[in-house]
Amino acid sequence: MEYITLYRKYRPKDFSEIKGQEHITKILINTLEKNMISHAYLFSGPKGTGKTTVARIFAKGLNCDEGITSKPCNKCKNCLSINDGTNIDVIEIDGASNRGIDEVRSLKERVSLSPTFGRYRVFIIDESHMLTQEAFNALLKTLEEPPQKTVIILATTDPQKLPLTIISRCIRFNFKRIGINDLVDMGRTIAKNEKISVDEEVLYKIAEASDGSLRDFISLFEQLILFSGEKIDIENLLSLFGESEDEVYKDFFIGIQNGEDAKILSMIGELINSGKEVQEILRGIIGYGRKILFKKIFEEEIDSEVKSLKKDFIIDVIDNLIELFSELRYSNFPRFMFEIRVLKLILKYSKTKPLIVEEEKPQKVIEEEKKAPHLIKERSFIWDDFLLNLKNKNRAIYSIMRFGKFIEIKEDKIYVQFPYSSKFQKEMADEKKDFLRNFLSELGYKNYDFDFSIQSEEDYLKEREEIEKSEEVTTLFKYFDGKVEKIEENIEDTEDEKKN
Repeated sequence: MEYITLYRKYRPKDFSEIKGQEHITKILINTLEKNMISHAYLFSGPKGTGKTTVARIFAKGLNCDEGITSKPCNKCKNCLSINDGTNIDVIEIDGASNRGIDEVRSLKERVSLSPTFGRYRVFIIDESHMLTQEAFNALLKTLEEPPQKTVIILATTDPQKLPLTIISRCIRFNFKRIGINDLVDMGRTIAKNEKISVDEEVLYKIAEASDGSLRDFISLFEQLILFSGEKIDIENLLSLFGESEDEVYKDFFIGIQNGEDAKILSMIGELINSGKEVQEILRGIIGYGRKILFKKIFEEEIDSEVKSLKKDFIIDVIDNLIELFSELRYSNFPRFMFEIRVLKLILKYSKTKPLIVEEEKPQKVIEEEKKAPHLIKERSFIWDDFLLNLKNKNRAIYSIMRFGKFIEIKEDKIYVQFPYSSKFQKEMADEKKDFLRNFLSELGYKNYDFDFSIQSEEDYLKEREEIEKSEEVTTLFKYFDGKVEKIEENIEDTEDEKKN
């Protein structure tokens, strides 16, 4: 006997078997019972939620030998032929492969024909958003002047791509993702009928991974049955599919926060080697990030390991990955772009250190600091981090201070020297001392002040002489005539500064 896949075997055959779409089935049942049949319907929603299945059941209700009914018999010739896809009055068209104007013109010719064996000719156009604009224009005429005894059902996962002129001429039904409990109930039914022993935890794990798609749930369950046999436990699940995707995505967020670049890159490599596309991985990470973000916002119970993740951190990671997702459409190197973006995120969060660095200190240092507390500040002040914080606070003053060079902290003064060619910046820095003093207090350096100086002419000339005698300059003059006119320090943003 030919093997029938579980999805086909357990495909609902009447409205009572449809899971999670009661808001739609109730309306369609009333439509059939009251014989209030429209000429066009639009079924929109995620994949695997029953759009085509409901369309077939509706077609059976229209053409069942027992009359127009909300409870087709599934025994008559019309019902059986619709179930196996051979009924000549119910035509299913794949919009992705029959998307041109010629195919729609052919459809218009077929629409004008009367039903052969049933009461209605039913046209089910799946993935209808894939039709071309010319095809939509041709279809529009049919929807405006529909023939009698003809019903057109458009099914789509992407309704926003349909023209408004098409949508407005259809009765629209929005299919929802199927709830985890409904999916688990379906799993129990299949396990009972197929005489399979399966742990409840396994069914819930599969349901979570299916993202509301009954078709995906049954497909994953079938793989697990073929792999494990008549008894399925959590070990079988992990052996076949590996670690739970949520666990992987959790490690992704924690790894970025902790700066674990090697671990994250290995994780990406394992996911790609397992057969996942970069876009699919991004969807999973973004979806998981959204889930934990909303749990934090609504103060729901959350895994202890992700409690330390701040909301602004989660939002920034999601925002970066959404931006990357759109950029990948035009790239021939999706994996490399993904890895680079992740490394930038790791650098961003691992380099954003506080100005006061806490690290283990020798006993001798601790005793010195007790005698002279200012030594703590001297050892912990990081000039680059000060500039980064200043840039976020006041870009104008930052543009002045970035020319300065940190020399030392002595007692309660922070000594900064400006290049000989930056006299103007030094004068401006002197004028902004009050602001800078207050800003130091905000950063934890209370009672500290700046001491600004300018590089002496003697040091400048000495530096100039060293540069003129340097190998790079002498090599340059060897091939080109010239002389050193002026020496200026090249001030460039660090990578962290560029991001901000």
